Amino acid sequence: MLKSLFHFLVATSFSLFVVACSSSTVIDEQSDIQDGLWHLDSLLAFQFEIEDTTLRIIRFSTM
Repeated sequence: MLKSLFHFLVATSFSLFVVACSSSTVIDEQSDIQDGLWHLDSLLAFQFEIEDTTLRIIRFSTM
């Protein structure tokens, strides 16, 4: 049982590693947290655009 658990953990870790290394990055920006402390009144803001994918569904359903 311990051997099968080890195999499961190795397979899961490898799968997460492969999935995490994709080229479709949504945000390519990093912000530092000073002294490793996060204060409740501190805010980080990121700006990004989201493509509206519902238009494809509407076009397909009207055909």
